[in-house]
Amino acid sequence: MKCPCVLDCSDETSDLVTEVQCTLYTTLSEFDGNVEDENGLESLIEVQFEALQKAMKVSHKAAEARLRVSKKLLTLFRAGKLGQFILDDVPITKVS
Repeated sequence: MKCPCVLDCSDETSDLVTEVQCTLYTTLSEFDGNVEDENGLESLIEVQFEALQKAMKVSHKAAEARLRVSKKLLTLFRAGKLGQFILDDVPITKVS
């Protein structure tokens, strides 16, 4: 499945950004569980961590592999490199 959500990036992180975006898109689109269910969400997160670890080329033998993946993902998110991807739904609130 081709990732339709890739942003154009002109810096040295563009390959990593593309890989992360496509990994997140693919793992979510292929997920057939229920993200509203805690077990389903945990299952999706596990699959995404494993896929991101491969995309980011983090060694499977590294004891702190999840920490490295988390730091890289958070860095990309904070820098605004992931485009439309967000970590959580933002609740809609009424302005009074």
